[in-house]
Amino acid sequence: MEYAPQGIRVNVVAPGVVDTPLHKDNPKEFLRTLSPLGQISDAKGIAEAVFYLTEASQVTGEVLHVDGGAHLGLACMRLARPSGEGLGSFQITTLWI
Repeated sequence: MEYAPQGIRVNVVAPGVVDTPLHKDNPKEFLRTLSPLGQISDAKGIAEAVFYLTEASQVTGEVLHVDGGAHLGLACMRLARPSGEGLGSFQITTLWI
């Protein structure tokens, strides 16, 4: 809030898993389990969050999580282990905590 009197707003976009070339070799099925919404973000979703923050003139000091709820913590833990059905095949196990 140090710069608020000068009209400077400070906000953060905190993305979760984003479908980029970084994850090209990661199993998409597993990546979806990392989010309660069961989705993988794309670059457009992150850009929309940034755009929102640029237009919301009364928003400052916020962290906007764009991670499908993953930042809330896990009500359950999902584990992936090789299924033995070939390279890149995983069995997902859900453990409720």
